[in-house]
Amino acid sequence: MMREQSIEPKKHLIAWLTLSRLPFHTVGVLPFILGMVISWRQGYPFNWGVGILSTLAVILIMLTTYYAGEYYDYETDSLNREYNKFSGGTRVLQAGLIPRQHVFPAALLALLAAGVIGLVLQFYFKTGPFTIPLGIFGMLCGYFYTSKPIRWAYRGVGEILIGICYGWLTVNTAYYLQTGSFGLIPTLVSIPIGISIFLVILINEFPDYTSDRASGKN
Repeated sequence: MMREQSIEPKKHLIAWLTLSRLPFHTVGVLPFILGMVISWRQGYPFNWGVGILSTLAVILIMLTTYYAGEYYDYETDSLNREYNKFSGGTRVLQAGLIPRQHVFPAALLALLAAGVIGLVLQFYFKTGPFTIPLGIFGMLCGYFYTSKPIRWAYRGVGEILIGICYGWLTVNTAYYLQTGSFGLIPTLVSIPIGISIFLVILINEFPDYTSDRASGKN
């Protein structure tokens, strides 16, 4: 009995880590770091406080997106019989490893924490007037990717928004927070990144076709 109790917290932790899709965070974090590297290479002083906090905000927005997606896509993912590690969800909720009702509050907490960081960047570090608008755009795209009532992924624009958010938005926001301005180089660099992630999302939807169609996902 004692052994079972010691294993349970470990299983719970592993389930949350799986739900958080940690390997997929590189898709957002690495382009964001790239934006900061470009600003540094152009001679701008690097602000470590801004860099660390803003990277954390990116991670929190991705957690919001993943948690909200698992919560709102529960029925669609449950219908999926051709899922893999890139599509069809993590299967954590389907396996009953985490109660579904716990995931939605986690998404909101992550979103709230990201918002607080945005306020700190704007008003304490004085990173510029576009700090909050850029953050809000990323938060709205991430949270409402599958969340009601907007559900970008169900309206045929989810892939485009993902390309923008993981391409232009990450690179240019990181650059802006360090420099207080936008630049041509980070914009050009972000284009192939955005196209790449757009194509990744697109090809991942082929295994989901039947379940997406059954749930009205466009």
